[in-house]
Amino acid sequence: MWKELISSCDDKAAVVFAQPASDEEIQALEADFEGKLPDELTDYLRESNGDDTLMMSAERIFDCNTQIREQCAGDHMPLNCLLFFAENGCGGYYGYPVINGAVCGTKIYFWWKETDDRTLVAGDLKEFLTKYYTGEI
Repeated sequence: MWKELISSCDDKAAVVFAQPASDEEIQALEADFEGKLPDELTDYLRESNGDDTLMMSAERIFDCNTQIREQCAGDHMPLNCLLFFAENGCGGYYGYPVINGAVCGTKIYFWWKETDDRTLVAGDLKEFLTKYYTGEI
């Protein structure tokens, strides 16, 4: 489903998809963050464990969130309110909101590291990928 969606948005997108994430990788990520991932993200990871353009692998999601939270502690507002799962390659990250330690809903926010701005960009993963690959965000 997700690969077809991306291809339908931009037939020139040369996205290289990774092999699917295993159930063990997804369960480990959920255990690391002590909560369930949004179903849509789990579905994406089961289809492709990240790609070379935008979406992070399960391992990269853990590493990125851990590193950013440590690196930016004290310089930015707390970042444990977002679970980052995608990056634009220019210092911007996309994440789901986290409230009281749990991912809350499917809205997706953009966080800009340089300014610590946080902006709502999509209501769910389908809208996010569509907007990203059609150049709207």
